[in-house]
Amino acid sequence: EQVSGTEAETRYELTRARITLEMRYLELLRVVIEPDFAEGALDPADLLLEVTPIEELRLLAGRAKVPFGAIELEGRWTLPTLTRGLVSDIFSDDEGFGGRSLGVKGSLRLKEVFLRPGIDVGAYRDSLDEDTTDGAVRLEMRPYFKGSELSLAGYARAGSSFDMGYGYVGSLASKYDQNRVYLLVEGLMMRTADLVAVMPAEDVT
Repeated sequence: EQVSGTEAETRYELTRARITLEMRYLELLRVVIEPDFAEGALDPADLLLEVTPIEELRLLAGRAKVPFGAIELEGRWTLPTLTRGLVSDIFSDDEGFGGRSLGVKGSLRLKEVFLRPGIDVGAYRDSLDEDTTDGAVRLEMRPYFKGSELSLAGYARAGSSFDMGYGYVGSLASKYDQNRVYLLVEGLMMRTADLVAVMPAEDVT
C-alpha cells in the first residue's frame, strides 16, 4: 500500500557486468583484459599475461584470482547461488584471504598421470608499492570419477596476525560437477588476529 503523497520507487543493481578482451598467439601466449562495471564502478577484475611453454605448465602474471578456496575459485556464472555465502565474506572480503590480487603464479597439470594431479604456486601483493608478499599453494587431483575433484590449499597473508606478521588459512574441498549435478563441500581453518576484539591482542583459530 502506497502512503498518500509519496511515489513508489524500484531500484536495480547489477552484481556483475563485464566485457572480456582476450588475445592469443598460438598456444604460447594469452592476454586477458576484463573490466567489471557492476555497482557503478570500474574495477579491473582480470588483467593478466599467461605463458604456456609446454602443455603441462602455465605461467601467469598480472591481476587474477589467487589459487585458494574452492568456492572462491568458482565463477559466479557457474555457482548455483547468487553469492558465495557468509564464510566467503569473512575469509575473502573481510580478511583478504583469496579473491583477486596482483602477482605471479605457476601451474603444473599432469593429465596423463594417475589421479591427474596438479599444483598451483603463487606470490601476491595488494599493489605494486607494497613491501610485503602473500603466498598461496593449491594441490588438486581427480580421485573418484569423471566430474570429481579433491583439493587442498593454503594461503599466508602478511599483516593478518596481531603483531602484523602472517596470518594463515587452509582449505580442504571436494567437488562434483557432472550430469546436471553440482556439489561442493569445503572446510576451512584460519589462524589470524582476533576478529571480534576492537584492539586484537592475540591470534585466534
